[in-house]
Amino acid sequence: MMSRRQLTLSVSSIALVVVTGMLLLLGQLRNLVLTAMIALVVAVALGPLVDLAERLCIPGWLGVVAIVQGGWTFL
Repeated sequence: MMSRRQLTLSVSSIALVVVTGMLLLLGQLRNLVLTAMIALVVAVALGPLVDLAERLCIPGWLGVVAIVQGGWTFL
């Protein structure tokens, strides 16, 4: 004859698992928001330089590549 096992979970252990999951999710969300903010700052900073490159008849994508490459070279 097989015996039945009973699983007992307390409210505090369930709450601990839920809170831990929410904290991990918030940490990932914070990283995502931080990355988006950095991308926005870089895009706004490059805007005037890309406009200048387009006025000099350089395609926008090539202007971005040249500006970013020049920035990495400078660093």
